[in-house]
Amino acid sequence: MDSELSSTIYEEDITMPQAMQETDFENSTAFDITSVAERVLDEIPAYVMVCDSVSKNILYVNRPMAEALELQQPFCSTCYALFRGRKAPCRNCRNAVNNTDGFTMSHNNLALPNLKQQVVIMKSLNLVIDNRNYTIAICKPKENFAKIRENFDFLESKSDLVAVVLDIFTHNLLNPDLQIYGALEMLGMMYSALHVSVYEEARQELVVRRFRYVRSSFWTASPSLDVTDEQDESLPQMIVERAFASKQPAYMLASEVQDRETFLALRKAGIDSIYCAPISCDDRLMGYLFVTNPDQAKLDRYQRLMPLVLNAMAASLWSRRQSILIDSSHNIDTLTNLKNRNALLKDLNSLSGSNNIGVLYVNINGLKTINDTYGMKEGDSILIKIASVLAQLLPEKNNLYRISGDEFLGLYIGTTEKEFTMLSDTLKALLTSEKGFSAAVGSHWCISGKKLQYAVNQAESDMLLEKKRFYRQHPGGARYRLDKDSVLDIISPDKIAQLIENNCFVVVYQPKYSIPRGRFDGAEGLVRLNINGTVIPPGDFIPTLEAAHYTHLVDFFVLESICKTMQDRINQGKIVLPVSCNFSRHTVVRTDFIPNLNRILEQYHIPNNLIILEISERTETIYHKDLQDTTVELADHGYKLSIDDFGVAHANIWALADLPVAEVKFDKKLIDSLLNEDNSKILTILSVMITMCHKLNIKTVAEGVETKMQSEALEKLGCDEIQGYYYSKPVSEEEYYRLIEQTQGGDELS
Repeated sequence: MDSELSSTIYEEDITMPQAMQETDFENSTAFDITSVAERVLDEIPAYVMVCDSVSKNILYVNRPMAEALELQQPFCSTCYALFRGRKAPCRNCRNAVNNTDGFTMSHNNLALPNLKQQVVIMKSLNLVIDNRNYTIAICKPKENFAKIRENFDFLESKSDLVAVVLDIFTHNLLNPDLQIYGALEMLGMMYSALHVSVYEEARQELVVRRFRYVRSSFWTASPSLDVTDEQDESLPQMIVERAFASKQPAYMLASEVQDRETFLALRKAGIDSIYCAPISCDDRLMGYLFVTNPDQAKLDRYQRLMPLVLNAMAASLWSRRQSILIDSSHNIDTLTNLKNRNALLKDLNSLSGSNNIGVLYVNINGLKTINDTYGMKEGDSILIKIASVLAQLLPEKNNLYRISGDEFLGLYIGTTEKEFTMLSDTLKALLTSEKGFSAAVGSHWCISGKKLQYAVNQAESDMLLEKKRFYRQHPGGARYRLDKDSVLDIISPDKIAQLIENNCFVVVYQPKYSIPRGRFDGAEGLVRLNINGTVIPPGDFIPTLEAAHYTHLVDFFVLESICKTMQDRINQGKIVLPVSCNFSRHTVVRTDFIPNLNRILEQYHIPNNLIILEISERTETIYHKDLQDTTVELADHGYKLSIDDFGVAHANIWALADLPVAEVKFDKKLIDSLLNEDNSKILTILSVMITMCHKLNIKTVAEGVETKMQSEALEKLGCDEIQGYYYSKPVSEEEYYRLIEQTQGGDELS
């Protein structure tokens, strides 16, 4: 066969030189090109370049590269300036990533004026030397597309085509990346395609994680297409998702697409037609092949070759995945599947160029006691649960680490201090409330990755303070409760929806007693969780929902249940009184909160004055502005706002000054203080607060009233309403409405 027909870049063409493979980089104190190594590199016919993976500065180019590109020595530039002509790093640069598979393949358009259209194939390897990341690139000029395409026109027999395929895969048995890239290149030129790509289901080792399916291999004939740009710019993600859903080969013409959104996406990407086919190995879907703008006549001519190519590519994908699993074992904790301490040390250097990073440091309380008492299997289950919780809370699963037996570290990249503080607060609330076990959580946020190591140290110090506080409160050691572990399992929208559907979330009512009227005058709607006959109080599962930001699912369920019952009673002409509904601050600050609120009340034809929105204003100052804006808009819609837990934490006079409050509920801790023998101070405080609220036309409610003495004291102080076990515990819906009908006497609408 004519040698010109082989268009593939083979392993031996751009293999790392032996001298570089055997150099003892690990024992060197700095990157140093000796005179011997430099002479060896200068004799290599390919282009060799070394750059700093973080700064992207080019540190070295060999003589062939300098001569071919007419570079003046010493050469000072960056990789993105040389290969892309950019003033800033490429958006999807992989140089700072420690590639688990060792090498990356790409082709680049040289940005030098005299070589603007020259395309080179680049094979790069990342090395970590003395905690610094370096990228070594071996480049080779790309062959002429047109000439190779002409040669394909002479390949008429199936045996000739099979020989080309075998040539590609047998020359690169040890490098599946080159096998796949060679196959894509061959298909692209054989079909005169615009570009050819392979997509796989997103895995931890792939770079882009914003999509369910990611582009893992790519070839293009377009000299202007920037292969470092976002993956969906070359192929719309909706096309990829539909292909994976169908699991069938297909050919689609853009002109025949009926869906306008899809048609516009294809037109924007410059795609006239697409051929796609599943890549399967032993009936297991490994990925999907996409060929854009293929010549239809050639597609038909070479169609019989496609099964062979797909089977060979499936074997390559499987081989690559096995290689990744083996290589990643050095950096992965086998119990939790999180990264380990080795990976953290490498990533800390790689992330030094990132900004706005939050650090979470988690240490399980009393893991040794759990292991000694219940066995290591139970202790391992706790470690797995912690890993699962962190993985669901942090958007970047690739930045989670188990750094020792009972310690975890999470890095939240590209977050604002406000977002990170909310995340760390809710995680602390979740893991310190002893859901079967507890953990100490430390956190720190830094604006620059250059201070990341300092941030890790500060987060560890914060964690140690939390741990000391825990053991002061529990001098006997950690308290482990097996029956509470199931609460952590609800951190999933699907699981919550299933629990709602199975009636595991139950709405109960705690009546409010009006002192001036001497009767029940409404209620607070509460929620309980019943799993397998065990009733779980809100204090156990609400922090779990808040940590995962799923409280809105339960909040709106409770509201809708209350409204549905109200509608049924109104239609029957029965009495209906206002009901307070609790909403987490995470729910209130959601952009869809008010639209969903309005939708539910309109659906059941419930007047706004029958639903009192009860919000716990325990947030830090940085969240107060968001809450203020939302509550002002709620007041404009005619809703009544109640501030829960008033008088403790951050729920204070500030809320009365800034928020359109119609009602305040004094926290149970204040009411409990009335039972003290010397309660004169708390009586004075409550008196001032009640008087102040009345002057502002704000109703006052005391919760947690359990004794006659508390009730009489509050009545003397002029409190408007009381709720608590002294008058009624939380009761079922049927009991509540039976109670108010008895006390109000008659079937009248409120």
